[in-house]
Amino acid sequence: MLKDSWLAIIFSIISGVLIALSMPNFNLWPLAWVALVPLLVMLYEQPRERLFFLALPFGLIWSVAVHNWYPALFSPVLGYFLIVLVGAVYAWMIEVGIWLQRKLPVSIKVLAVPLTWAALEWLRFVAPVTREWWFVLLAKSQWNFPPALQILSITGFPGLSFMIMLVNIGLALLIVYWRQEKKLNIPAMAAVSIVIVMVGVGALVIPDAPAGSDRFIIGATTDLSLQDPAIQSTVSAEFSQNVFNVNAELTRQIVIESGEAESKLAFVVWPENKFIDVDDAVFMDQIKKLATDLDIYIVVNGAWYTPAGRYNAVLMVGPDGQEIGRQAKINLYPGESFFGKKLVPGPKEYPVFDTSYGKVGLGICYDIHFACVVRNLARNNAQIIFMPINADFNHNRWFPIFMATDAIFRAVENNVAIGTGTTSGISIISDPYGRVSAKGGVNTRGVIAGEVFTVEGQTIYTRFGDWFGILVSILLVAGIIFGRIKK
Repeated sequence: MLKDSWLAIIFSIISGVLIALSMPNFNLWPLAWVALVPLLVMLYEQPRERLFFLALPFGLIWSVAVHNWYPALFSPVLGYFLIVLVGAVYAWMIEVGIWLQRKLPVSIKVLAVPLTWAALEWLRFVAPVTREWWFVLLAKSQWNFPPALQILSITGFPGLSFMIMLVNIGLALLIVYWRQEKKLNIPAMAAVSIVIVMVGVGALVIPDAPAGSDRFIIGATTDLSLQDPAIQSTVSAEFSQNVFNVNAELTRQIVIESGEAESKLAFVVWPENKFIDVDDAVFMDQIKKLATDLDIYIVVNGAWYTPAGRYNAVLMVGPDGQEIGRQAKINLYPGESFFGKKLVPGPKEYPVFDTSYGKVGLGICYDIHFACVVRNLARNNAQIIFMPINADFNHNRWFPIFMATDAIFRAVENNVAIGTGTTSGISIISDPYGRVSAKGGVNTRGVIAGEVFTVEGQTIYTRFGDWFGILVSILLVAGIIFGRIKK
């Protein structure tokens, strides 16, 4: 029995390091499927009062690895406090799962930890206050592994987190039962086998990209406008002109670089830099002329002044020089302002615009973090999503990758192509199945261009939304009630 505290802590640290290495900033995604095994094996024989403290090293190491950008967003003191707090929450989630595991019948013990983790992750993600708290999800470890990602089109992210945790606890129970009783735990073996089959099916359902005219190219810019002294030292019209000039030149670069491709460059999306009034004829005429000269659709970000207030808006101009449509940002980042003046959130409306390549939905930055925005656009039959993004928190190089993973998840959940342009990175182009066709760097001015295609129809997740998150939450409550009653 693993009763020695020092050995238990070592096991917890090992799991923390392994899960940290599986995350997007390190990208060793296979580790996520086994990372928690040392921790779960060790906790199996520990008394209830020690569970949280022994899981805490695991939680802290993981939180430090994936939330090290908190101090760049908040003050250093608050940032580091929040890192510790989130690490404690991770440890608490493990404690609750192990507690429930001990209360359930042997035949379903393997479901306790995955059920608890998936439910608590989802509840935190949708609850009115905590939905604003950016915790990195266990599922994000798989952002570069499309076969596993395909479950998102059915369950959303809770299903993928459930699968990852199910494999970990299944392997842990197999080890524990073999060590104690020299026999296999059949429910644990079945659980691991089912997940392996599901990932295999995920690989098989991803189609090959269509040939010829069914493919097109999306381009995106990373303009580094928030880190360029020549831009930041100017104001008003000069600032707007400088931002336009940088992005116009980058857009011409995309046209040149994609000139040899078989598919046609169709769209270019610029970052969220709020550089113009979208009804300012001087600047809009320049954007319209650029779109016409280059024969492309251009997606830009700016301020939209309305009787309802000042919106942070995204606007698309077509190759004929006409405005195709605009959309106000729905989810404002706390404290967001434009030139020091408060913005108002846009109405919860999800218009979709026709183009020569498919139906387009628009959003801005924080909108991509909330699954409901892209889902509602997809329900209105959007096939392509564009999002200008600002992920520049004091030039932090860690956060942009986590913002980019949101784009991949929204693409697979709804089987839509997605293109994002960013101020500091990571600009990304994804097809409807989460295959990244182009990815930019961080804190580097540049361009990307990637081939994508559209698909017809709506996914189960698009149609029914968070049914799986609701289901596991109901089951968790029922399990807790059962555990409280059982002595």
